[in-house]
Amino acid sequence: MQGKILIVEDNRDWLRKMKGILEREGGYSIQTATTYDEAVNLLQSQPFELVVIDIRLVDWDATNVQGLDLFNFIDKDKGTNAIIATGYPTPEIIREAFNLPFALSASQKANSAVS
Repeated sequence: MQGKILIVEDNRDWLRKMKGILEREGGYSIQTATTYDEAVNLLQSQPFELVVIDIRLVDWDATNVQGLDLFNFIDKDKGTNAIIATGYPTPEIIREAFNLPFALSASQKANSAVS
């Protein structure tokens, strides 16, 4: 069995699809959460190697970006990696995602490794 992954997605169809692919193709141990609070409880109770986060955890609310809040909550110093995704890539959300401190840090490391 590979590492543990937490998928945080409010759309249950997408959640099932992602979980199925990762379990079937990668042999990963998968936990799922559909809300910010559910994800925080799981993150506080067990370690994960990777967290895949939907930015907008309440689809009907166009201003909801709880996924970005969750990304900031994750303790990357403990070795937890995170991927954020969205089906609603507005310019504002993209700008906010690229302004995350960890995203800038990862970008800077990649640029210095290339040069």
